[in-house]
Amino acid sequence: MKKNKTKSHFYIGKEIRSLRQERFDAIKNLDKKRMKYSWKKGAWSELLQCPDNYLLHELTLDKELIGFSLYLVEVKKPLSLHLLKVVLGEAWEGKGLARKMFEDLVEFYPKLEQIYLEVEAENTRAIGLYETTGFEKLRLLKKYYSDQSDALSMLWNRESRFDA
Repeated sequence: MKKNKTKSHFYIGKEIRSLRQERFDAIKNLDKKRMKYSWKKGAWSELLQCPDNYLLHELTLDKELIGFSLYLVEVKKPLSLHLLKVVLGEAWEGKGLARKMFEDLVEFYPKLEQIYLEVEAENTRAIGLYETTGFEKLRLLKKYYSDQSDALSMLWNRESRFDA
Protein backbone atom coordinates (compact mmCIF):
# COMPACT_ATOMS: atom_id res chain seq x y z
CA MET A 1 0.00 0.00 0.00
CA LYS A 2 1.35 3.42 -0.99
CA LYS A 3 2.05 5.74 1.93
CA ASN A 4 0.68 9.25 1.46
CA LYS A 5 2.99 12.16 2.21
CA THR A 6 2.07 15.62 3.27
CA LYS A 7 3.39 18.56 1.28
CA SER A 8 4.14 22.09 2.34
CA HIS A 9 3.36 25.01 0.05
CA PHE A 10 4.49 28.55 0.80
CA TYR A 11 2.94 31.75 -0.52
CA ILE A 12 4.75 35.01 0.15
CA GLY A 13 3.26 38.45 -0.38
CA LYS A 14 1.38 38.82 -3.64
CA GLU A 15 1.63 35.06 -4.28
CA ILE A 16 -1.18 34.74 -1.73
CA ARG A 17 -3.48 36.33 -4.30
CA SER A 18 -2.67 33.47 -6.69
CA LEU A 19 -4.59 31.01 -4.52
CA ARG A 20 -7.79 29.74 -6.10
CA GLN A 21 -10.89 31.10 -4.37
CA GLU A 22 -11.91 27.58 -3.31
CA ARG A 23 -8.57 27.09 -1.53
CA PHE A 24 -8.73 30.46 0.17
CA ASP A 25 -12.30 29.69 1.29
CA ALA A 26 -11.12 26.33 2.66
CA ILE A 27 -8.41 28.12 4.67
CA LYS A 28 -10.93 30.61 6.08
CA ASN A 29 -13.40 27.81 6.89
CA LEU A 30 -10.74 25.76 8.66
CA ASP A 31 -9.80 28.82 10.70
CA LYS A 32 -13.44 29.47 11.63
CA LYS A 33 -14.07 25.84 12.53
CA ARG A 34 -10.91 25.17 14.52
CA MET A 35 -9.76 28.43 16.09
CA LYS A 36 -11.13 29.91 19.30
CA TYR A 37 -10.11 33.36 18.07
CA SER A 38 -10.80 33.03 14.35
CA TRP A 39 -10.39 35.95 12.02
CA LYS A 40 -13.40 37.94 10.91
CA LYS A 41 -14.11 38.79 7.28
CA GLY A 42 -12.33 42.16 7.53
CA ALA A 43 -9.03 40.62 8.60
CA TRP A 44 -9.08 38.20 5.67
CA SER A 45 -9.95 41.04 3.30
CA GLU A 46 -7.00 43.06 4.61
CA LEU A 47 -4.71 40.09 4.00
CA LEU A 48 -5.79 39.96 0.34
CA GLN A 49 -5.60 43.74 -0.11
CA CYS A 50 -2.15 44.10 1.50
CA PRO A 51 -0.50 40.68 1.26
CA ASP A 52 3.09 41.97 1.02
CA ASN A 53 3.82 41.46 4.70
CA TYR A 54 2.41 37.94 5.01
CA LEU A 55 3.62 34.39 4.58
CA LEU A 56 0.99 31.68 4.20
CA HIS A 57 2.04 28.07 4.66
CA GLU A 58 -0.45 25.40 3.69
CA LEU A 59 -0.11 21.71 4.40
CA THR A 60 -1.77 19.29 2.00
CA LEU A 61 -2.24 15.56 1.67
CA ASP A 62 -3.11 14.38 -1.84
CA LYS A 63 -3.82 18.03 -2.72
CA GLU A 64 -6.39 18.32 0.10
CA LEU A 65 -5.85 21.10 2.65
CA ILE A 66 -5.24 19.61 6.09
CA GLY A 67 -3.71 22.62 7.82
CA PHE A 68 -2.10 26.03 7.47
CA SER A 69 -0.07 28.60 9.31
CA LEU A 70 0.03 32.32 8.77
CA TYR A 71 2.86 34.72 9.59
CA LEU A 72 3.46 38.43 9.52
CA VAL A 73 6.87 39.05 7.95
CA GLU A 74 9.05 41.55 9.77
CA VAL A 75 11.42 42.94 7.15
CA LYS A 76 13.85 44.45 9.62
CA LYS A 77 17.08 42.79 10.64
CA PRO A 78 17.20 40.19 11.95
CA LEU A 79 14.62 38.71 9.59
CA SER A 80 11.77 37.54 11.77
CA LEU A 81 8.24 36.25 11.53
CA HIS A 82 5.29 36.80 13.84
CA LEU A 83 3.24 33.62 13.97
CA LEU A 84 -0.41 34.61 13.75
CA LYS A 85 -1.99 31.16 13.53
CA VAL A 86 -1.35 27.45 13.16
CA VAL A 87 -4.44 25.45 12.27
CA LEU A 88 -4.85 21.74 11.61
CA GLY A 89 -8.00 19.84 10.78
CA GLU A 90 -9.30 17.89 13.77
CA ALA A 91 -8.42 14.52 12.22
CA TRP A 92 -4.79 15.62 11.85
CA GLU A 93 -4.06 16.79 15.39
CA GLY A 94 -1.59 14.82 17.48
CA LYS A 95 0.22 13.34 14.48
CA GLY A 96 3.31 15.57 14.60
CA LEU A 97 2.17 17.72 11.68
CA ALA A 98 2.41 21.09 13.44
CA ARG A 99 6.01 20.25 14.28
CA LYS A 100 6.59 19.22 10.64
CA MET A 101 5.22 22.58 9.54
CA PHE A 102 7.79 24.40 11.70
CA GLU A 103 10.60 22.20 10.39
CA ASP A 104 9.50 22.79 6.79
CA LEU A 105 9.34 26.55 7.40
CA VAL A 106 12.86 26.68 8.82
CA GLU A 107 14.15 24.70 5.83
CA PHE A 108 12.23 26.86 3.34
CA TYR A 109 13.38 30.15 4.88
CA PRO A 110 17.14 29.73 5.50
CA LYS A 111 17.67 33.42 6.32
CA LEU A 112 15.00 33.36 9.00
CA GLU A 113 16.45 34.45 12.34
CA GLN A 114 13.45 34.61 14.69
CA ILE A 115 9.81 33.65 15.10
CA TYR A 116 7.72 35.15 17.84
CA LEU A 117 4.18 34.37 18.86
CA GLU A 118 1.48 34.72 21.44
CA VAL A 119 -0.37 31.64 22.67
CA GLU A 120 -3.26 31.31 25.10
CA ALA A 121 -1.61 30.81 28.50
CA GLU A 122 -3.90 27.86 29.29
CA ASN A 123 -3.09 26.04 26.02
CA THR A 124 -0.50 23.69 27.50
CA ARG A 125 -0.54 21.40 24.46
CA ALA A 126 0.51 24.21 22.10
CA ILE A 127 3.03 25.58 24.61
CA GLY A 128 4.58 22.11 24.87
CA LEU A 129 4.88 21.89 21.08
CA TYR A 130 6.49 25.32 20.87
CA GLU A 131 8.97 24.47 23.62
CA THR A 132 10.05 21.23 21.90
CA THR A 133 10.68 23.16 18.67
CA GLY A 134 12.98 25.60 20.45
CA PHE A 135 10.67 28.44 21.52
CA GLU A 136 11.39 30.10 24.85
CA LYS A 137 8.83 31.76 27.08
CA LEU A 138 9.23 35.53 27.26
CA ARG A 139 6.41 36.90 29.39
CA LEU A 140 2.79 36.61 30.42
CA LEU A 141 0.44 39.07 28.72
CA LYS A 142 -2.49 39.72 31.05
CA LYS A 143 -5.97 40.02 29.49
CA TYR A 144 -4.49 39.79 25.98
CA TYR A 145 -7.45 38.23 24.18
CA SER A 146 -10.91 39.68 23.57
CA ASP A 147 -12.39 37.43 26.27
CA GLN A 148 -9.79 38.81 28.72
CA SER A 149 -7.81 35.55 28.88
CA ASP A 150 -4.05 35.73 29.24
CA ALA A 151 -1.44 34.96 26.60
CA LEU A 152 2.14 33.86 26.78
CA SER A 153 4.65 35.44 24.39
CA MET A 154 7.35 33.12 23.07
CA LEU A 155 10.42 33.46 20.86
CA TRP A 156 12.35 31.07 18.61
CA ASN A 157 15.88 31.91 17.43
CA ARG A 158 17.82 30.28 14.60
CA GLU A 159 20.33 29.03 17.18
CA SER A 160 17.52 27.03 18.80
CA ARG A 161 17.55 23.34 18.00
CA PHE A 162 14.63 21.02 17.55
CA ASP A 163 14.58 18.36 20.25
CA ALA A 164 15.08 14.78 19.12
